[in-house]
Amino acid sequence: MLNSDNVAERVKTRFVILCTYDQSLRLLHPIMPFVTQGIFEQITESTIGTASSSEVRADFENAAAAAGVEALKDLSCVGRNARSEVNMAPSKPITQMEKTTDPTLETFVADNVDYIERFTTSEPLEIASNTTAPVLSMSAVSTGAVIYRPLPDLLNFEEELERLSKELAK
Repeated sequence: MLNSDNVAERVKTRFVILCTYDQSLRLLHPIMPFVTQGIFEQITESTIGTASSSEVRADFENAAAAAGVEALKDLSCVGRNARSEVNMAPSKPITQMEKTTDPTLETFVADNVDYIERFTTSEPLEIASNTTAPVLSMSAVSTGAVIYRPLPDLLNFEEELERLSKELAK
């Protein structure tokens, strides 16, 4: 994200890092006042002792965004779990289709598809309410969606047949 070619993405990432750093220093100040003051003076011209403390801001609360982020986390976990069930390397790109049941979720996921692609290494990734499952596919249910992955992408059938035949021979 910091090395992205997209300038807006780099700026957004740096802003989030700076805000997180700032708030962390403010939270640590009562425990480590001299250290946090020294660091705080490096990033701003004020002192941490006079800076306002963290507060919950109701205008920053967004229930739809929170639900969408939870759905993204769930989709990513389900995608990674499917890989671990078949002992597939996390770096190998695979096809993934998501059949959504909630139009709001479909829009949110489509707007944030780059996160799912990055966290699940899905190439290509198809998100739609009218997606049909491939004949041979592995499926998993997630929040507001069913995820399909074609078995030929996940398994090496020759290796699996060999493994099963060895197990049956025992």
